[in-house]
Amino acid sequence: MDLAVVGSGGAAMAAAIDASRAGRSAAVVERGSRGGTSVNVGCVPSKTLLAAAGARHGALTNPFPGLPTGADIVDLAALVAQKDE
Repeated sequence: MDLAVVGSGGAAMAAAIDASRAGRSAAVVERGSRGGTSVNVGCVPSKTLLAAAGARHGALTNPFPGLPTGADIVDLAALVAQKDE
């Protein structure tokens, strides 16, 4: 084994890929969920909620009278379930 990478976030995966491209072997060790914090509980899930909020805001503040939009009551449980998928 040429490289042991601790964690499986973006930088860890980049290191493992670079090692592989250089003809080296690499092992990725992860104690939690594969993908690291960003993919599982950080940036990616929070961006799902931010995109949903942006869509609702756009519907509520639509500046085009010829394009009717609406935004019903938010189903937070459904949004959280989608975020967690």
